[in-house]
Amino acid sequence: MLTPDGMSYLFGPVSVRQNDIAVLHMSNLNDYLYRLQQGCFLTSTGDEVIYSVFGDGTFNLGLRCISSRFRSLMGWPLTYEQLLCNRHANSARMSIEKNYGMTSRLFRVCVDREWSKLAKKVPYSAEQLRVSNLLVNCYVCCQGDQVSNTFGLIPPSLEEYLGMK
Repeated sequence: MLTPDGMSYLFGPVSVRQNDIAVLHMSNLNDYLYRLQQGCFLTSTGDEVIYSVFGDGTFNLGLRCISSRFRSLMGWPLTYEQLLCNRHANSARMSIEKNYGMTSRLFRVCVDREWSKLAKKVPYSAEQLRVSNLLVNCYVCCQGDQVSNTFGLIPPSLEEYLGMK
């Protein structure tokens, strides 16, 4: 998962035979995000606001905290607001892919074409991926990245991210 401030979070390891939906359900991400926000964001009238993260078309499941692009149902055209949201979601998706590309460039363990077999060859590969993710997040704390720029958010300071502050 990649948050709008440029920080990424991992779940796993899980079998690569699982599909995205199965992994999503195993992670309990939707419930976690909902519990995390309860009572935190209110409108001026006191109504609760719940934000969601963006996933690709696979995650168009009607979940409360994970959403996808708007799609036309039964031939009805999308509203201007839905089309605008889709356009912004597409640019966010490009930013997310650039973040994963940055991880691959900085840490070659993440680009092995035989990734599904890597854990058999190198038993500590999952730990290498976790450390790579930690170090990329540290890099983003110090340098920012395309995702945080896209959403106009500042990543946490390195001290805040590492729990030193």
